[in-house]
Amino acid sequence: MIAYISGTVVNRTEDAIIIDNQGIGYYIYYGRPETVALDTQMIVHTYQRCTRGCNHSFWL
Repeated sequence: MIAYISGTVVNRTEDAIIIDNQGIGYYIYYGRPETVALDTQMIVHTYQRCTRGCNHSFWL
């Protein structure tokens, strides 16, 4: 699990922000994305929300 993501806010949608970290864009659901300014550095602490069927283990 990812504990936090830090980087530059490069875009916003109705319900999310996109943070660029070393060339990878992370789409992060965010409560009020309109309050976040573009081109700013930020750290977002994350948690995993799981609905049914998402905790599968794969054994090789």
